[in-house]
Amino acid sequence: MPAVRPAPVGAPSLLRNESSIERLLVGSQVAVFVRVRPPSSKESKSRTAVSKVSATGIQVDRADDDAKASGADGNKQYTYDCCFGSADGQQVVFDHSCPPIIDRFISGYHGTIFAYGQTGSGKTYTMFGPEGAASGSDEAGDGIIPRCCRGLFDRIRADTTKTYALRITYIEMYQEELRDLLTPSARTRDASMHREATEGGEKKPFGSRGTGLQNQHRLNTVDLRAGEGGKGVRLVGAVESDVGSPEEVLEYIALGNRNRVVGSTHMNEHSSRSHAILTLYLSSRDKDDPDGLWTRADSKLHLVDLAGSERAKQTQATGQRLKEGAAINTSLSALGNVVNALTQRPRRSHIPYRDSKLTRLLQDALGGNGFTSMICNVSPTEASVSETLSSLRFAQRMKEVENKAVQNRDPRGARVRELLEENRKLKERVAELEKQLGDTPATNGGVKHCRQCVVS
Repeated sequence: MPAVRPAPVGAPSLLRNESSIERLLVGSQVAVFVRVRPPSSKESKSRTAVSKVSATGIQVDRADDDAKASGADGNKQYTYDCCFGSADGQQVVFDHSCPPIIDRFISGYHGTIFAYGQTGSGKTYTMFGPEGAASGSDEAGDGIIPRCCRGLFDRIRADTTKTYALRITYIEMYQEELRDLLTPSARTRDASMHREATEGGEKKPFGSRGTGLQNQHRLNTVDLRAGEGGKGVRLVGAVESDVGSPEEVLEYIALGNRNRVVGSTHMNEHSSRSHAILTLYLSSRDKDDPDGLWTRADSKLHLVDLAGSERAKQTQATGQRLKEGAAINTSLSALGNVVNALTQRPRRSHIPYRDSKLTRLLQDALGGNGFTSMICNVSPTEASVSETLSSLRFAQRMKEVENKAVQNRDPRGARVRELLEENRKLKERVAELEKQLGDTPATNGGVKHCRQCVVS
């Protein structure tokens, strides 16, 4: 394989193709991607810490005081499954990280796609698009979630052999409490208020995120319970909404985003103060199996926008914002502990999934029954180099996590399929024997008899 020539920051990266990511997932490994966002207008004159981005590698030049004090040269290189430069658009990121997960989801496997990184690194933009809005149209700015919705419906509509039913839930985890963003009582607010709301004389796009604080006492609390047969977890108290089109899904997302808690910090004017988890539940069956007795499959796909890790010194948060930041860091620390436990050799017998509701909810994605893609978002600036390195080290460990994905079919249905197949083979054997008997003349004392008259 020829050496990949490094591309400068800002130039499109050479990218691995979809088939190489497919081979990775076949081995049940987590697919890990890194995306470097472009500098903001405030950062345009700051020194860039990311000095090299190639097809699968990234280099960070660390020249801060901590690096100098330790005597380290500060040059850190990491290799991932695919890297995206600041010039790589939303469609490029989606095309390389998501289609294999969607295909497996349709085939009856669980899947998870989540964005990880420090506050202000571009996670919500990657998952939703500008200002966290899901526009519902195929615009260049649309993020992974609206593109997943359109891609999913394109695939299932093209399949004429199966019948599909799709439901969704949309929840947030705010200070270790799970809340339903689609709580019916919170939907009664006048949506036109948000479409027509002005800020600086300009209308905000439909689906823009509100502060969520005005509705926090109106959102239903969601509990986690063990799934059927002790497998996985299920949400108790979350509204499951039937959907029949991508536009309908995006409308629910827009409703939920207005209830999500968002606040302003020194590092991010629209900082997510909660983890948001959109879950799609898909049931499928063959059209010649109307009751789904032997072909039904049930799968779920988590699309997760994690709140970003943050340092109080940089965010200058106080009061409620400081408390929120501490809760975010605690849950992300629990996530890191789970990944550390999964990647230790020999592997630890106890994995601390129950240390946080976040890790318990994402258990299938972390060494469990499912396929996982992670997009690690990083800032290019020198001011954020410590957090960038922390995110990259986490992404490095995620590459070592191995899942154990299985197709989610009812075992009773599998037994039914076995019996039906056995019955089919027996019928074929009976037909073959009857044909042989019918083709063989039977005689008795020189008199030919028909097969029905032969007496043994």
